[in-house]
Amino acid sequence: MIEIGPAVERELENIYSLIRGDSGLQQDMLPSCDEFIVVRIDREVNCCCALKEYSRKLAEIRSFAFLNPELKRLYGEILVGECIKRARRRKIYQLLVTLSRNEQGLFEPLGFRPVSNSHKYAMLKPIQDLRPLEILPIPGVRLVNARTDFHWAGIKELARLFPDDLIQPEHELFPSRRQFCAAIADNQVAGMAALTVFRRRNKPPERGEIRTVAVRPSFRGRRIGPKLVASCVNRAIMLGLPELFTVTRKKAWFEDQGFSNVRGSEEAWFMELGQAA
Repeated sequence: MIEIGPAVERELENIYSLIRGDSGLQQDMLPSCDEFIVVRIDREVNCCCALKEYSRKLAEIRSFAFLNPELKRLYGEILVGECIKRARRRKIYQLLVTLSRNEQGLFEPLGFRPVSNSHKYAMLKPIQDLRPLEILPIPGVRLVNARTDFHWAGIKELARLFPDDLIQPEHELFPSRRQFCAAIADNQVAGMAALTVFRRRNKPPERGEIRTVAVRPSFRGRRIGPKLVASCVNRAIMLGLPELFTVTRKKAWFEDQGFSNVRGSEEAWFMELGQAA
């Protein structure tokens, strides 16, 4: 008898034994029981994998282990399919898997694509079309595209409050006015974020960068920063950008907004939007 479904607690030691039997798998910080999907043959766990959620939009297939290679051939695609179904139910937008080169033949036919040239492949699969994020209003705060001299003056004044963290307005790399989204409250610019779009000549836009995110200290704690980043994400979706990135030291904060360091970079964090380049 063959069963495929979620793991139960009493199976965890058998699952970990499968993983320890494969030297190519990560052996520390193993997933928890509720993250595993298993294949049972005659009520014994013979295959497993886990869906590890990192943020509201990103999850990873991990701990892909089999009792023998023949079982991988028979059940590998089925387990990946179960992970995709679980990710869709949980409204995950991107699904990541890190694998050796000889395993890519299993994942590429299922829609994963390489995003790294290292000895291991990191592949992302857009799980569902990314729709514009819902941005709930903040009482007393308006989000606007920076268009007026009032917006521009407030943006530059706000940037000068953070000389150690932000490129300053006098610098040639400071974003242009049209790249900014601003939060207006109490007749001043309370927060800002910019979206810079990169493209080659006569080519569609390739990616966007979230830059110059700042909130006036007196307005912190009102979720203005996340709303500004969400506005930039929505603009990127509207422009058809395939991915966003940001160079930041505030990794945990940007992870909460849906970014991840899937490329292994220490500074650049990415969000795949799952649209054709």
